[in-house]
Amino acid sequence: MNVRQWLRFPSEIGTVTVRQEETRRLMADVLDESFAGMGLAMAEAGHLEANDRVRVSYRGLPMDARVRHISPMANGYYRVGMEWVTRPPRLRLYREE
Repeated sequence: MNVRQWLRFPSEIGTVTVRQEETRRLMADVLDESFAGMGLAMAEAGHLEANDRVRVSYRGLPMDARVRHISPMANGYYRVGMEWVTRPPRLRLYREE
């Protein structure tokens, strides 16, 4: 049984940029977020694989993330699950007690 540690919540961000290596930039719509990562909808995900490390421009901050899964969606896009490697600064405060 797969039990999530963090609850997902709808995102208000809209679109983010995902950088794979220094030269490849991909646009993604944010579907949902959690304290551990985010779910994205991407038109192009052919070069991404599970466990790839990428950099996501998240609320103006460059955040390192790891691709956890990629699955096709009915609309032709791909759902890509990302797990934060480095947590956003405001989220780190909750863990430093």
